[in-house]
Amino acid sequence: MGCCERENREISPAIKWILFTFNIVFWVISVLIIAVGIWGYVLTKELNTNNGTAAQKKDIFDILFDITIVIMAFGSLVFMITFFGAIGALRENICLLRTYAVFLGIVFLVEISLAVVILSSPQKVKSGLRDVLHMEAIEDYRDADINRRNVIDWFQETFECCGIGEDGYKSWENNRYFSCSGPGFEACSVPHSCCREEFRVLTTRCGEGMLNPTLTRAEASQTIYTVGCVDAAFQYARDNTLLLGGISLVVVIPQVLGVALAISLSRQISRHRKLR
Repeated sequence: MGCCERENREISPAIKWILFTFNIVFWVISVLIIAVGIWGYVLTKELNTNNGTAAQKKDIFDILFDITIVIMAFGSLVFMITFFGAIGALRENICLLRTYAVFLGIVFLVEISLAVVILSSPQKVKSGLRDVLHMEAIEDYRDADINRRNVIDWFQETFECCGIGEDGYKSWENNRYFSCSGPGFEACSVPHSCCREEFRVLTTRCGEGMLNPTLTRAEASQTIYTVGCVDAAFQYARDNTLLLGGISLVVVIPQVLGVALAISLSRQISRHRKLR
């Protein structure tokens, strides 16, 4: 028999219905995620058009900084994988179950590989991130669409940081609008998202003059965050190791169980077919 042929005989009801229920729940969630992503994409596209910053996606960073596209891509991936798992379990289809296990296994291996790279070579990862994000986050900040600016602003506010490089807030000197040689009112300034919360809520121009050469880092730090965002993110990870470890387990354990259940069910189905 071909691996995708249907087997009508019920096999291990407990494993079958646990696997089906698990995947159907996440399948429904994935549909909602995709819907939210589409709604957000349409809304931000309208905002970009109204602000005169609408532009076609031109490289991978435009996609990565567009949170609505990331949400839709993530939802679509979950939709596809859980579809294989739910239908494979319901129809006792070996081909779909094995496809489900393979895709889930690949996701698991990618996650483990990223974790190993980050933990084994943190300095190299930090250096690489600084180099890659310098132009995308700093130089193109004002010329980018609203999604990219929102992501950068959210990151700076959430992690209480400013800029990308080791020089922290001084990174914004490389933006033609914020540079002290810039043409507009933002010259010698940093984005408002760099400001400490108590100043940020007062005015969007709280970062004005923070790049002035006569202003020391200590003086600037009274108004804005001065550490770079790459360093701030890694420091946050070090300070919240237990929290991140717990989140990782919550993400990884269902994946491992999903692979184990799918393999177990497919083997049971295969054995019963041979006994017929």
